[in-house]
Amino acid sequence: MKKVIFLLSLTTILFTSCEGDQGPQGEPGISILAQVFEGIGTFNSANNYTLIFDYPGNIDVFESDVALVYLREEVNNGLEVWTPLPRTFYFDTGGFVEYNFNFTIDDVAVFLDSDVNFGSLDPVVTDDQIFRIVIVPGEFAKNNDTSDINSVLTQFNLQNTTPTTLD
Repeated sequence: MKKVIFLLSLTTILFTSCEGDQGPQGEPGISILAQVFEGIGTFNSANNYTLIFDYPGNIDVFESDVALVYLREEVNNGLEVWTPLPRTFYFDTGGFVEYNFNFTIDDVAVFLDSDVNFGSLDPVVTDDQIFRIVIVPGEFAKNNDTSDINSVLTQFNLQNTTPTTLD
């Protein structure tokens, strides 16, 4: 009996102290995918003051993803200034206009809301508006500050994109 216990102990020690060849290097951490694209459009009565941006063919959007939309307000010393939507502008003469959006897994709709007649809006507000749309995992959007587009793009190592123009 002592021999059996000795052999079992010896076998256990041998198997627990053995080390084999190291396997291949695994993936570094969890990979979180985000994607970005830009769209340009003009709000008018023909499109009901709504711009629909279909996702480009190279972008896969999942039910759990979230679209973040940013308006390019200006270019200051060569740097683009992006503001997250919704964004409200108040007129000195009274009234407001708000850029807002909603999204599906197929597209993003950016639309205007206002308490003034849309037809009276200055072309600066309606014409050739540029939006940057960033698709991120819902968990990221829930747990991170998404108000700064540069921070979001940096976290996902995303580059600037070429705008898509709506006809």
